[in-house]
Amino acid sequence: MMKPTSLKPGQRVLIQSCYEDGETFKGTFIERVPRHYCRAAYSVIQVDEFAGIHGSNDLGETNYSDYDVSRRVTLIK
Repeated sequence: MMKPTSLKPGQRVLIQSCYEDGETFKGTFIERVPRHYCRAAYSVIQVDEFAGIHGSNDLGETNYSDYDVSRRVTLIK
């Protein structure tokens, strides 16, 4: 299990799909947004495969909860 607080900006990560197909995506960790009043903490990861889906300005940035990061994200070495 990966701790969301151990990720550093710029690190390359591998993200497991939440579906049963077992697909994996490569991405770059951007930042972890700490929790605020009535809002859970989350991590922002720029996924290579999602870049450009919604136009040329789309960088593929996606938000993942700490729960998802701890279970679905691993570091690429």
